[in-house]
Amino acid sequence: MQNITAIIDIGSGWLKTLVIGEEEGKRATLHKSLMITKGIRKGKILDSNAFKESLEESINEINKKLWGEYIDEYVITVSHPHTTHQRIKEQKRVMKEKITNEDVRHLSTIVADISEESSGELIKIVPIHWIIDEKEKVKDPVGMIATKLDIVADVFYLPQSFYDELVSVIESIDIYVIDIIPNILATGEASIDYDAKDLWCIAVDIGKEQTSFVIYEDGYPLRYETLPIGGDAVTRDISIGMQIDIKEAEDIKIKDGGLGLIEKEQGETAVDKHFLYQIMTARYEEILEKINTRLIELGKDGRLAWGVIFSWGWSKVKNLASLSKDIFQLATFAAEDVHTVSKELKTNMQFINALGAYSWSSKHTTATKWLGIDLRVGKDIAQKIGNFFKKLF
Repeated sequence: MQNITAIIDIGSGWLKTLVIGEEEGKRATLHKSLMITKGIRKGKILDSNAFKESLEESINEINKKLWGEYIDEYVITVSHPHTTHQRIKEQKRVMKEKITNEDVRHLSTIVADISEESSGELIKIVPIHWIIDEKEKVKDPVGMIATKLDIVADVFYLPQSFYDELVSVIESIDIYVIDIIPNILATGEASIDYDAKDLWCIAVDIGKEQTSFVIYEDGYPLRYETLPIGGDAVTRDISIGMQIDIKEAEDIKIKDGGLGLIEKEQGETAVDKHFLYQIMTARYEEILEKINTRLIELGKDGRLAWGVIFSWGWSKVKNLASLSKDIFQLATFAAEDVHTVSKELKTNMQFINALGAYSWSSKHTTATKWLGIDLRVGKDIAQKIGNFFKKLF
């Protein structure tokens, strides 16, 4: 087996690990695991030793499963309630008749320099497109005739303190990490094909402590956002409303939870589902209404032809599709693996973000091998990633 990559999806609730290798041009799933993430709460690493223990347990499982096979590289994808995003647009005048590599490098350098001015920690710069003479969007402008050239790029940040703790823990277990990818980038990569992006859609990932979404228009991402509210808020509502402890509330949510209006059950039952559904519906309505407000601000409400795509997590709650259609007035679908690494993973959407991180890294990060850039995680990884994209544009 060649080109073995381990993807670790880090969330406040779960630590998901996926190992994929290649043989004779085909990709195969070698290992997958799911365990509770220790030491993280509300976007903070509260106990570095406990978090390190979670990572080490996951890595030890990989080593046992692979029977001595060597992991070539690790990719980390992170779900964080306070991931932030900035869209940068810069323009320059084209001095010669045609756009040159020097024009591209100049604008790319400006974007990277602006990105590093944020108070958060830069983890990803993603080129979206170039604009020729303020009219035509293109992926590669070199050689085109123009007088003006614009660059549009998305930049993602993690809170500084969380990033520093994360890097410190990863350094302490000595694994070769080639990239750190924000969760919402991974979601869009794994679960949305080009047709959906081209016909306009929104992908929504409801996690434990955050809800992330990305809106696509004409094949390009129009807006990314992370809201600091997720499944944990639903659990707290159930705990307070039904006057039960938080663990029991979580169990009831998983076992009996749902949305919408239902008839009250006759006789005494262990759980009043009618009341439970009311509690959960109120919180889910809040989350979806916040997202729809963003669509209204962009003038896209009710206008995404492909509709809404919900990823794994608390997106799987019963009757979510009906509630979504009521609020967004759009078709609603459950996410599927559009890359199909294996039939098993196509129906096991717990690992959708890990799959997306693998796909994204395969297409973009491996270009660093050609450029001779070391993206091993360290204190200066942000600078290295910034330099990488300066050269990649």
